[in-house]
Amino acid sequence: MKAATVELNSSRQVTSTSAACSASSTEVDRLTIEQLCQHHLSQLLTQLNEQLVNEQLAVPFLCVVYYDPIWKQRQTIALNNSTDPGLHALVQTDLESENWWADQLFLLQINEVPAYGPQRVYVYPLRRIEAVEYLLISTPVALSQQQQQIVETYARFIYDYLILFQDRYSQQLRAQLLEQKIRQTEHQLRNPLALLEIYSSVLAAGLPEGEFRSQVIQMQASLQEMSTHLKDLANCSQKPQLYLRQQDLRLILAESIRGLQPWITEKQLQLQISQTPAMLEVDAWQMKQVFDNLLTNAVHFSPVGGTISCQWKIFRQEVLIEVWDEGPGLSEADLNYAFHLFYSRRPQGSGLGLNIVQNVILAHEGRLWAENLPAGGAKFSFALPCKHKISGT
Repeated sequence: MKAATVELNSSRQVTSTSAACSASSTEVDRLTIEQLCQHHLSQLLTQLNEQLVNEQLAVPFLCVVYYDPIWKQRQTIALNNSTDPGLHALVQTDLESENWWADQLFLLQINEVPAYGPQRVYVYPLRRIEAVEYLLISTPVALSQQQQQIVETYARFIYDYLILFQDRYSQQLRAQLLEQKIRQTEHQLRNPLALLEIYSSVLAAGLPEGEFRSQVIQMQASLQEMSTHLKDLANCSQKPQLYLRQQDLRLILAESIRGLQPWITEKQLQLQISQTPAMLEVDAWQMKQVFDNLLTNAVHFSPVGGTISCQWKIFRQEVLIEVWDEGPGLSEADLNYAFHLFYSRRPQGSGLGLNIVQNVILAHEGRLWAENLPAGGAKFSFALPCKHKISGT
């Protein structure tokens, strides 16, 4: 069976957790959807009229009516070449004010509605959001079968984009709420962490050289690191700030495994870990988040007594790291949305883990992808370019 794969790399546009409703952002989104509808209507009009022998029978009126979640109102994008614009205004008014047709006409299918004077009116209902969204065509003659197929093709383009637009807007709203919550948390933790740093500094100064003083100094360093990364987390709408140092990949992975060891032992899992030395120039804390999230998912979905593998290979241009398990694998939805913010298959999952992985890898200018293994199980892979590789044999 061929493995299914979804891939993300640094050249792709990634949904940001920036505030979704800023004036500039909403204006760009609105212009984008308006421009797309205008483009498809123009293309549709051209193709419909190419089928006509008599130019006097050209299609005079097309429009798309949709609900804009940003502006909380219905929008109409129209191309009107008619000498009788009042007729089409009457048609629109009737469709928008009456509910009779919403139950009688089939969604995602071209329907001819009762005649309005000399015109033939076709409606392609898209979906029902607040009110019905639809594509409307008014023409002096009946559309041929070929023309109806053309209409359905363009209507599907518009429908798919409206769904994407709605999903993106919903995701941005949730991301905005998350960012607000994170900023509140950062504000609440800032002072306690600062006090703990002061107390640990005073305590270290009063202790003699030895094991206890070394432990307090290590605790102080950990508190400083927590404060630094808490600030980074509060600025999650921006590209992660990296603190690049030469790091041994094996040590980062070992630290991540230690945190999961009780769960690994409980499920009697076997680990196959690469023993190849690999010194990389990475942010150790950020890279640990990558291993933490990938291994947590692998442990969760692994059967009792299963095996989890984490291997890496060093090539001339990049370092490839792979994590895979013997679990049920990835569904089609997983392959499409695994790295999307808030998407999760785990009970009580936040849907943040793989999105964090994505952001970290892209910040390191790497590539990330997921796939199903032919024998079963899921594999997550990421590659870092050579400039982040210091040595490895």
